[in-house]
Amino acid sequence: MNRLAQATVAITVVLTMTTAYCAQFVIPKDQFDPKKVFCGRPSGFKKPGEVDLREVIKATPECEEMKKNRIQPGTGKYVILLSKATTRAVNAIKKVAKDTDFDLIAAKGYLGDLKPPIPAKDITELVIKAMKDKDKDKDKDKDKDK
Repeated sequence: MNRLAQATVAITVVLTMTTAYCAQFVIPKDQFDPKKVFCGRPSGFKKPGEVDLREVIKATPECEEMKKNRIQPGTGKYVILLSKATTRAVNAIKKVAKDTDFDLIAAKGYLGDLKPPIPAKDITELVIKAMKDKDKDKDKDKDKDK
């Protein structure tokens, strides 16, 4: 093999490896559902994560209060607590996105159902842990103020 052929093969190998390493996923416009993408750009991302929002909401103090006090669906108190729980869950998802290298976070199962499917790591437990850690930090701050 002459030098030109060797150089061509070497350049091809390097470009192939670089392309594979820098591969970006895209959610096709006709399959994009903004309600199922919590953060990130659907037009180009490298490391997607997925979250079971219901599980995160169930882990909030507001949801625990609803269970403990047997607050019934449809009541004003239930709606208020559910709204607060949802806000807390979404904020935890955004915090995890900011603090990690997950550049798109979507609802669990959404990315896998796309054509073609996009593989994503389930980070539900990571989000729950981040939310609980943040709550612990707030509790410590309240104790310091007393």
